Amino acid sequence: MRMKVWFLVFVLIILPQSVNAGGFWQTDKTICNGTDGVGCGPCDVVKLGKVILDWLLVIGPTIAAIIIVYAGIRLVISKGNPAEKEAAKKIMTNAIVGLVILLAAWLLVDTVMKAIGQTGWFQIQCVSNLKPDAHVTSIDTVSLGSYSLTRPTTGGNFSPDSGMGTQGSCVAANSGPCSVSALSAHFGSMASQASQIAGAESGCNPNAESRTDTTTDGRTYSVGTWQINLSAHQVSCNGTTLDCPSAFKDAGTRNKYKVKEKIVVNESLYTQCVTAAKDPDCNNAIAGGLASRSGDMGDWACSAKKCGIGTSRNHLCPF
Repeated sequence: MRMKVWFLVFVLIILPQSVNAGGFWQTDKTICNGTDGVGCGPCDVVKLGKVILDWLLVIGPTIAAIIIVYAGIRLVISKGNPAEKEAAKKIMTNAIVGLVILLAAWLLVDTVMKAIGQTGWFQIQCVSNLKPDAHVTSIDTVSLGSYSLTRPTTGGNFSPDSGMGTQGSCVAANSGPCSVSALSAHFGSMASQASQIAGAESGCNPNAESRTDTTTDGRTYSVGTWQINLSAHQVSCNGTTLDCPSAFKDAGTRNKYKVKEKIVVNESLYTQCVTAAKDPDCNNAIAGGLASRSGDMGDWACSAKKCGIGTSRNHLCPF
């Protein structure tokens, strides 16, 4: 009994490292190994268990085949010994039955879950246990990749420096595709509000891509000045109407931002939709149509709220 306990302890200690070394642990290791001050959570333990089960499903048939070959060799060299023949048959039977149970259990669960619509039930998404932000008492420049903010030498608030444009700003643009004059044709009397919200949505960047609305492989499905959701809206541009929603299907999972993930099922259509949605005139036209149908800027309720613009939508926003 004591030997079994020690063996179990050994397995629990060595198995995670073995799975990691074998390349089976497909997660962001920089989040889960504490190098950025963040440790693993309960979800990561569950995910590791799922990865181990996947590994067993892959290696199980190989192990069963080896056991069956071993039993066959024992059966051949038994030389008519009844006890040896019986032992070999028992080993072979157990290997076959075990393999059948393993594969049948997976097939049964997978079939049932997919039958009730849970196509991505076996995909586990973990959100890292981020520790509280540090308190900064004095700083002049903040940088994140190509983005940076600089405090003026005279003091006061940070202002955009490089790579950020005016994203997040609620100031109406004086020129360009997001100016009040350019938006008047699509938004009418709401053009001034629209210009402010466009700045908050994308900084009036026609090539802006959402980092929260993503497919399972990390591509965006909300793009352009108005972050048009391609999985929900058709895109009409230059006389052509693209049925963009048909380029996607639901993945049945959510990404780390708790947003539903999509799967691209039509690559050609997806590419056409992204290109068309990044045309500033087409993007403005789509957004203007949405605003016209709703009667206000409710389709961008959170950006409107951020800019102090009221809408009919009672939308839960992260601020």
